[in-house]
Amino acid sequence: MSKELVVQGRRMKSEEVEWLRGWIEEHPGWSLQRIADKLCQQWGRVDAQGRLKDFAARSLLLKLGGLGRICLPPLQLHQRRKRSAAPT
Repeated sequence: MSKELVVQGRRMKSEEVEWLRGWIEEHPGWSLQRIADKLCQQWGRVDAQGRLKDFAARSLLLKLGGLGRICLPPLQLHQRRKRSAAPT
């Protein structure tokens, strides 16, 4: 019998969490944002306008990571946009 975990109101079977863990391990160079985007595409998670529900996916991933169920990639600081200087 499969154990279930409820995260953000979503029931996740242990097999689903295991799949997600393995899928993340298969793509070690992906950022959290890219994983969330691809996960939305994989699961068909879009809003009424067809936009990816990436914020919800990132939140789910962070919660699973916090519970120790998955290992997330390290934050990629070098890919962040730099703030533009404030006008004087």
